[in-house]
Amino acid sequence: MLILQTQGKKVAVNHLIPVVQGQLTKLNWKHIKLMPQTTMSVKRAVTVCSLDVALDILKGPLPAEDTVGTHTYLKQCHKLFQIFNKKSEVDPTCYKQLPSIMIWFDNWYGEMKQNIWRAASGLKDHWKQFIPHITYKDLK
Repeated sequence: MLILQTQGKKVAVNHLIPVVQGQLTKLNWKHIKLMPQTTMSVKRAVTVCSLDVALDILKGPLPAEDTVGTHTYLKQCHKLFQIFNKKSEVDPTCYKQLPSIMIWFDNWYGEMKQNIWRAASGLKDHWKQFIPHITYKDLK
């Protein structure tokens, strides 16, 4: 099983297990143990990528340095959800966060492109360490 990776830090589902077990957030097994017939809905993604979950990862039993990639990824996604999924009028200052969020994703993409020549496991497996290309394209 390949794991997303950015700046040498893993973004892994197993970092969420202590959060589910701690039962301090709305996150539960249905959010991380998806079945083949189950799809990741926006509602599930918002729950997984919440600030509460990101902060709970740091309080868990896993060392913070091991989970920093997952924590950072969840925080970046949370910011995007906050900006684009507001039911009320969005504060224009929120839009100022978009360039820094995109820079983070662009740096990750650039890192993956730069490391292609090091991909001993094959090009296809190398890109599995990044979010799906269609998701990245949609972000852009």
